[in-house]
Parts: sequence; structure tokens; C-alpha cells
Amino acid sequence: MASSRLQQYLPKNSRKFFDWFLRLLQAGKLDNAGKTLAVNSDFWNLSYNLEKEQPEWACELIGTWLSRQVTLCRLDIEHYQFPDSQFAEPLFEVAKTHAFSFYQHVFPPMLQLIELQLKKDESSCQMDSIWHFRSYNFKLSMSSLILSAMETALCKVAANDKASSKPSLMN
Repeated sequence: MASSRLQQYLPKNSRKFFDWFLRLLQAGKLDNAGKTLAVNSDFWNLSYNLEKEQPEWACELIGTWLSRQVTLCRLDIEHYQFPDSQFAEPLFEVAKTHAFSFYQHVFPPMLQLIELQLKKDESSCQMDSIWHFRSYNFKLSMSSLILSAMETALCKVAANDKASSKPSLMN
């Protein structure tokens, strides 16, 4: 858990700082950030409690992180390894509370990763190398966590689509 002193420097306290944080992430400056925080730390420790204090920003962060993964994948498609995390699960709670924002920010880079990692074969059901083992509501890894969160978000957005004039998946 982050100390109160460290929390004041995390990106959730200032939109300007958060935008700078996202630019650093996009530029690859934070690719190894978590490894320097502590032995049992990773990138997602930098977003401590963001899902509670700035849930819309949490959606942006997840989408930006996935966009960075798209960039890394394009650099070396054959050897790309989707990173794992033991600290990201709380962040993905925003898929329940801010489903449309989660969908807007996370689905496009998720789809790009699937397309980049698609295994070319003759079968009717094509699989990708990241989500080849699709386990819903079973969070074994970062990839299954993202898949489960996207399932939750899509279900909520679709339910809202039917029930009201809120934003549509088609927009």
C-alpha cells in the first residue's frame, strides 16, 4: 500500500499531472517504472486508488497502457509477451461503475492487440496469442482480467443502450 507521503505525488491529484503521466506512458518512459518502486511492485502501483478517486481517469490509464502495449507489440510481433500484474485488479473495478468510459478507452487498443496477435490458420475460429485461452470471470492473469472487465463493461453498456438514450456502442 502506498504511504500518505507517496500518495500526494501519484497522478490522481492533478489533471495536468495526469496528462503528463499519460504522455510519459505513451512515450515508453514508464515501461520499467514499477520495477524501481519496490521488489514486489509493478507499473500499476503508480495508480494506487485511482479507480476510487478518479474512475474516468482510471479508464484512460488502462486504455493508454494498452495502447502502449500495441506499440510494443508492433516493434516485435513475434516475440511480444503481454505483461502480467498482481496489482491491477482493483483498477479494473471501473468496468462495473464506469462501463461506457471503460469501453471507449479500452476496447480500441484491445482490438488492435487481438488483430496484431491473430494466429493465421484455416480454422473458422481464429485465436490470438494473448486471449487464446478465454476465461470469463476467472482472473488468472492480466489478460483474463482485462477480458473479464470488458465483458462486464459491454454487458452494462448494452443494458443501458436498451433502457435509455445514453451513449450507444455504435457511436
